[in-house]
Amino acid sequence: EQVDHIADVVRNETTSDDELVVIGHSIGAYIGFEALQRADRHDARFFGCMPFFQANDASPEYRRLRLLLRLWPLIYVVGCLAQFVGQLPTTVQSWFLAGHTKNMDEPIAKFTRCMLSWTTVCNYLYLGRTEFKALSKPYSFDRMARL
Repeated sequence: EQVDHIADVVRNETTSDDELVVIGHSIGAYIGFEALQRADRHDARFFGCMPFFQANDASPEYRRLRLLLRLWPLIYVVGCLAQFVGQLPTTVQSWFLAGHTKNMDEPIAKFTRCMLSWTTVCNYLYLGRTEFKALSKPYSFDRMARL
């Protein structure tokens, strides 16, 4: 649905005379690339930052996340836990997130702590669930050679 929307914008709002550069991050890279393909804009430039194009079943972290996202009621549990931790003092939040934030600069770790709310975490997990569903099959990377 998002891919079709972006493809329609590219088709209807640009011409082949326009220089078109599409930039996407994570699932946005997939959406941007697919939209260019569907809009038949092989003249465009494409940049994917940390693109997510296919599942990585070899990764234990990926397998754990996929399990969490398949068991959708757990999304609510994780959201509630994030909301609870987000209400705690910063030192306690830092302890809870130590495994994820230990290599981050302090401003990035602080931003991560600010994301601890039910709404933010549930939205993030639902987006991840969509990514996993859409990209669970091997991706045909040879299509990228045309851009």
